[in-house]
Amino acid sequence: MRSSLPKNRGTLFQDLETRLNAHLNTNAPLAALLEEREQLASTAVGQGMAIPHPQTSGMLGLSDSVVAIGLPETPVEFEATDGQLVIAVFVLLSADATHHLQLLAQLTRLLRNLELTGFLHTQPTPDALLNAFRKKLDSAAL
Repeated sequence: MRSSLPKNRGTLFQDLETRLNAHLNTNAPLAALLEEREQLASTAVGQGMAIPHPQTSGMLGLSDSVVAIGLPETPVEFEATDGQLVIAVFVLLSADATHHLQLLAQLTRLLRNLELTGFLHTQPTPDALLNAFRKKLDSAAL
C-alpha cells in the first residue's frame, strides 16, 4: 500500500486502518491498536523499517494472519534507536498468539538483510517488492 497522505505516524496509522479495514471487510480500530502498541515501545527495527504488531489474536475474527506493507511517500518518525525515519511499515495482524510470534521472528530476520532493506529504499513497485520477499523466503527455506 503506497500512501500519499502520511506526514506523521498518526496519519499513517489512520490511512493503514482505512485500507486494511476495506481489504479485510471489518471496521476494527486498527489505528488505535497500532498507536497503543507503539506507546509500549517503538516498533522501528532499524534501517528505516518498522513492524507495528498489535495483539489482535481473536479480536478481528481473522482466520489467517495478515502482513500488510505500507510505503509512505515521505519518511515517518518512529523514534527508531538508529535515528532513521521509517520508509516501510510492515503491519502484522495475527490470527493467534503462536503464529504472531513466528511471523514477527521471520519478518525481523528478513529485515536484517541489508540487500532487502536497501531494495526497499528504492521505492519498488508492489510486484517487485513481493517478488523480492518471495526470493528471500525461498532462499531462507533451503
